Amino acid sequence: MLVTYNRKKGTPLTPEQVAEIEEAAKYPIAFDEDCPETSDEVLEDLREAVKERDRLLASLGMPLPNPANRAEVTDEQRRQIDAFWKRRLARQRDEAKKRLSANS
Repeated sequence: MLVTYNRKKGTPLTPEQVAEIEEAAKYPIAFDEDCPETSDEVLEDLREAVKERDRLLASLGMPLPNPANRAEVTDEQRRQIDAFWKRRLARQRDEAKKRLSANS
């Protein structure tokens, strides 16, 4: 069961929320077809994507991602970030096709 809470920054968790988190931490993650375990290759690719994203944000003079500062992103910055992710995903797709071709 998935439980989400919306709370304001700086508001402490209730004792009940802390107890729920501590109880959930006792159980292993249950991977399935909707949520498969992530391979080391995919994790490394995600790390590289984050580094590239952070370099892009720095070049735009933007702070690193933080839900608290989402409103500070201008339309132009959002357009540039979207373009970055589209290029990144296209490159990943092309690399995956090359790997599949090489293995065939």
